[in-house]
Amino acid sequence: MTGRDSLGPALEAIADALHADAICVSSLEQETDGIRTVATCGVLQEREYFALADYPATAAVIETGEAMQVIAGDESADAVELAELRAKGHSSLLMVPILSEGRGIGLLEAFTHDQRPWSRLDLARARLFAYQFGLLLEKLDSGDPDRPSSSESPRARALRSVARIGSWTSQ
Repeated sequence: MTGRDSLGPALEAIADALHADAICVSSLEQETDGIRTVATCGVLQEREYFALADYPATAAVIETGEAMQVIAGDESADAVELAELRAKGHSSLLMVPILSEGRGIGLLEAFTHDQRPWSRLDLARARLFAYQFGLLLEKLDSGDPDRPSSSESPRARALRSVARIGSWTSQ
C-alpha cells in the first residue's frame, strides 16, 4: 500500500465497499498529458506514471467524465486495458473519473479477480468516492491558503471524511 500521507485506511474502506481486490487513485498531470499514481491498495502493482496517449480508454474516461468497465473476455473492450488487466492478474476493472469543476483531474480504479460486471450500486459508490478524491486532490495540490486553524490538518480531515464514507456504504 502506498500513497500521500497514507491513504491506506480510506482505500481499504473503499475496496471493502466496492468488493474490490485492489484500488488505484491517480492524478492527471496536464503539463505532460499523463497520469501519476497517487495511492494504491491491495495486491496491485501500478506504475508511478504513464502517458494518456498509450491508454485511449483511460483518456476517454477522464475527457468525457463517464465511467467505464473493462471485463476479461469482452471482445468489445479496449485491447490495451484488457492486456493490462491480464498482466495484473485481475478480471474486472471499473474506471471512474475524478472531477473538479466538471473537468477530469484524475482516476479512481477498482480491480477484482472475479470476472463480473460492476453493479449500479458499485458505480454509484465509486462516483461518491471519486467526488471525495476530487476535493482531496484539489486541496492537496492547491496548498489551500484558507486553511482553518485546528489541531487536525485539513489533509487528515479529508482522509477521515473519505474513510467515513466507506463505512457508510458498506453497511
